[in-house]
Amino acid sequence: MNNSYLSIAIPTYNSSEYLLRLLKSISKFNLVNEVVIQDDFSSKEEIEAIEKIVASFPTDKFEIKVYRNDKNIGAFLNKIKAVCNCKNEFVYQIDSDNLPGRNLDLIFQSIKKEKDKDLIYYPSKLIQTIEDSILKKLKYLLFQQNNVLLSKDDKLVSLLSIQNAIKNNEKITINKNYRWILNCGNFIVNKEMFKNIFEINNFEINDYFILDAVAFNYFWLKNKGQIKLLKNHYHFHKKRANSVSILNAEKTIESFDYFERKILSL
Repeated sequence: MNNSYLSIAIPTYNSSEYLLRLLKSISKFNLVNEVVIQDDFSSKEEIEAIEKIVASFPTDKFEIKVYRNDKNIGAFLNKIKAVCNCKNEFVYQIDSDNLPGRNLDLIFQSIKKEKDKDLIYYPSKLIQTIEDSILKKLKYLLFQQNNVLLSKDDKLVSLLSIQNAIKNNEKITINKNYRWILNCGNFIVNKEMFKNIFEINNFEINDYFILDAVAFNYFWLKNKGQIKLLKNHYHFHKKRANSVSILNAEKTIESFDYFERKILSL
């Protein structure tokens, strides 16, 4: 496997409208040579839209591969497939409606130097954006009232620190609480370590996996891995009116509670 370049794993499910914007953003980086699009059995129209976007996109920057599941398997399993279908040593899994920070090349260089396979890397800052009126967009840009800062420094988050935060309601972030770490998503990871944890397991998927990011972090911590927040790493996170946390807020809370109980039991 190549450790000189970064792979990008993009899971999709009826989200082709965001794909071109994301590919254009990725094309600005010099250290990305592969993009894997893993579609979770979207509609025929969506697949045709993805294929049209990929066919028209310049191939001088990176190779684009598209895989489609023969049935819908859910975000958690689909993201596992997306990462495992990549060829490089390090993979950045990013949701199709999000955008990477503008310093991704520098972040990847720092991760390569660290050479720690047990770490799963997350941004320390989330820049939240919206799809709404121009006035509201300007409000977000000017006041940044919905940006989330998790740490001002590089920060290791262990199983013990998460357990203590859950038991004692300790604040281990700058803004918000520990749940924002567990549900951050959009990780950079060593592919072999990831495969060792996720590809070989027979997961008993249930409704609580609706928060797939929390599920990933639970299994990562369970297998002796650590989470690392990188102070200079960030991504643009789109706040969508049809997101799971908004449409099914009650199930979201139940999912957090479920995985927190499992974390405490480790």
